[in-house]
Amino acid sequence: MTLPNYDKGVTQTRADRKTFDDLDLASFQRHVLDWYGAYRRDLPWREDPDPYHILVSEVMLQQTGVQRVIPAYHRFLRAFPTLRSLADASPANVLRSWHGLGYNRRAINLKRAAEVVGTTCGGSLPTGVLELELLPGIGRYTSRAVACFAFDVQVAVVDTNVRRVLSAFADCRLSEKETEELAERLLPEGRASDWNQALMDYGALASRGRARRTNKISEPFASTNRFWRGRIVDALCRHPALSVPALLSELPYPEKNEQRVRGLVLALHEEGLVEYDRGQDSVSLPA
Repeated sequence: MTLPNYDKGVTQTRADRKTFDDLDLASFQRHVLDWYGAYRRDLPWREDPDPYHILVSEVMLQQTGVQRVIPAYHRFLRAFPTLRSLADASPANVLRSWHGLGYNRRAINLKRAAEVVGTTCGGSLPTGVLELELLPGIGRYTSRAVACFAFDVQVAVVDTNVRRVLSAFADCRLSEKETEELAERLLPEGRASDWNQALMDYGALASRGRARRTNKISEPFASTNRFWRGRIVDALCRHPALSVPALLSELPYPEKNEQRVRGLVLALHEEGLVEYDRGQDSVSLPA
């Protein structure tokens, strides 16, 4: 089965095309669903469509690749098998179970979402897109993904790979609004969950080995605040509490800078990701 040429260099705009009416939507649907039937990825959250499990997987997948998420997903659910157990857990334990995924704010927001569900939703995740989007850390994409995959709500779910596939199919550059419009028109009646997952897998496979073209010189990762924030939280996952000088000794990187680390500790404290005791000049994970 042939995939479209994603590197062909789409040059026309939606204004050049004028309409989507000339696209053979039904043929494209059949092609993608047939492909999915043969090549779908076996992912643990697809085999167990528990709403809480879907929520955990979608939050983890927000900024982390599938292969890194799979072991973390199993580890996290062993530690917190239910929404209630996550809501009742200490932030420190949640961060320790999140270890290795990065973007640690997601873990704290996931715990806060579990708390909100427990206090205002009767302990069960809301089923609607708009209600889900009100939960901490749940944006437009994640709310639609959870609604579709956990509750079979018939909505389009558009990630980066899906956007690439749809632009190639339409053979024009699409704005976000236009992508959403085409995605909604492509939804097969009553099959939103299968279709969205098929389109994601189709796009993910098509993007493998795809050369990234950019003139931008990337900043070395070890020089970014994101890198140092992650290393600080990692060190605190290993130790109950550290003085700032001891924390610095736990960061075996020549690029470390005490002033920068102190600034990041204060920022992490303000965000609720660590606790900083000014009197003791010590830092720990939140209790």
